[in-house]
Amino acid sequence: LISGEKSSFCAIFLLGSKHSVATQKTRKSSPSNPVPSVLPERRTVVRNDKFMMQELVDTEKKYVSDLQYLCEHYLTAYRNSSNVPFCMKGRENELFGNIESLLAFHRDALLPKLEAIRTSPWLIGVCLTDYADEFGQYSLYFRHTKRREEILEMTTSKEFFNTFRSQLGDMMSLQDHLVRPFQRLTRYRQLLEGLSRFMYSGSEWDEDAKYALGLALRQIKFQLRHGNDLHVLDLLQDFDGSIFEQGNLLLQDDFIVFDTQQQKHKRRVFLFEDMIMFTKAQTEGGSPVFKFKNGWKTNELGLTANIRGNPKTFLIWFRKQTAKTTITMQTESEETKMEWVQEINYILYQQAMKFRERYGQAVVYAGVRKQSILKSRPVSTISTMPTGSARLGNLTL
Repeated sequence: LISGEKSSFCAIFLLGSKHSVATQKTRKSSPSNPVPSVLPERRTVVRNDKFMMQELVDTEKKYVSDLQYLCEHYLTAYRNSSNVPFCMKGRENELFGNIESLLAFHRDALLPKLEAIRTSPWLIGVCLTDYADEFGQYSLYFRHTKRREEILEMTTSKEFFNTFRSQLGDMMSLQDHLVRPFQRLTRYRQLLEGLSRFMYSGSEWDEDAKYALGLALRQIKFQLRHGNDLHVLDLLQDFDGSIFEQGNLLLQDDFIVFDTQQQKHKRRVFLFEDMIMFTKAQTEGGSPVFKFKNGWKTNELGLTANIRGNPKTFLIWFRKQTAKTTITMQTESEETKMEWVQEINYILYQQAMKFRERYGQAVVYAGVRKQSILKSRPVSTISTMPTGSARLGNLTL
């Protein structure tokens, strides 16, 4: 269990224990009442997660209606008007992105599925992960956010859409409509986090349901940040290879990095599915860029998640560099550290499962312990190397 799940579990256990004591006392004073008072409490919990599912369905209907309004009025007006300002001509993709594709996905696929499972909240994780590819459309929509804002801030753009808005009697601006996809993903994240508090109550929340819910939450968080990640990729320089061959960009953050000579560096680090990349932030012509310094394939990667006395620090090490090669990674917050540890852990787990499937046996691979490979679910952290003073030979950060 990760720390948050463990805390929730403990809280539920303690509440249950206190309630049991109170029930025993009640039985002593009222022996004629054999029905345990804990039953209504469980029914309340079940009602709560079903209530959240109903809210999810209701807000999904409203979201589909909002997207349809945007497409039928503003997008249609842009396409059909003969008075589109010169600065906006030919820029439909930057302004509206793939909004019609998002509408089709939610209206024709996701909404009917959510309505079908509204009384079965434990199926929400499977439902959302089944549409992982469709949710990938959000990254493309978010990628143009900054450019979209720049266009809509132009005076001629404001005048054009405000005139049409007045004719509609619309109380919302076009910017308000265009931000709805971001708000919707944020709401999914909040509802899934809320549902995760109830998944230890009731037999319906089995291990598969809990695991699927965790994957769905991870998927939504990934899409929320991935649009900005795609924009940042355009700022990478000096990498001798194809960025897009390294898999999806999973995380990017600023780190204080210590090599094995205890030399300190400030680096922007990018974690792809197949590579971890170290870059140095610089400014060129008033714009930020990230100069490539070094990188390693994630199948060479090992992880030590916890360093005693350093809650914001973890170690990464490389099996194929030298006998002992370690880099110390120091984050700005414990939350960021946990996010990176979980993501690297997930990458290593996936590699171990592929290796196991390929060779039909559980063996240590890519820095994962044998016990971790044999488990049916990834653990929250892995630590496979002692935190000694490993020495790295020839490494430039």
